Amino acid sequence: MTLDMPNQVIKRGLLILFAVALLSGCSTPRSTSIEQVTPEPSGLTYSVSTSAPPIQISSGNLHWHKKLPSGSYSLEDMAIEIYNFGDFDILVAQLEITVDEDTRQLGINSVIHGGEKKSLVFQPMMEGYDGGIHHVYMALLDENDGILYENKGEAIGPLEPTPGTGSWKPVPN
Repeated sequence: MTLDMPNQVIKRGLLILFAVALLSGCSTPRSTSIEQVTPEPSGLTYSVSTSAPPIQISSGNLHWHKKLPSGSYSLEDMAIEIYNFGDFDILVAQLEITVDEDTRQLGINSVIHGGEKKSLVFQPMMEGYDGGIHHVYMALLDENDGILYENKGEAIGPLEPTPGTGSWKPVPN
């Protein structure tokens, strides 16, 4: 009993550890592979020469996907860079994007320091467009929903396929 007891405890402990490892392995969620696609440049560049604040939104890359079998398009990804050319910091609370009559507000909630460039990627998931020309409006909003910067709207489209990605980009002008 004295020599067998420690061996039995060790064997039971190993059996319990094996069972725990087996059960935890079965219940662990598995990560799925998500294909990352770099948005193609859309030619969207907005700049402003106001004195307060001097901001520029550029590289407004839009990543459209064509839905099958309906043939409609969705704006799934957009990558932008915000430049603060001023000497002072600004708080940007939201980016407001409107495509035709459909508006989304996307949270930024970030201070952009004077002289800083901030790169952001959004997934607005705006759906139900055809492949024609669409009017895109963007605005940066402060914490009180006041407009820090807005563009007057840009016409984008029609769309053409991006080879090998399954996505669509605006036809270059």
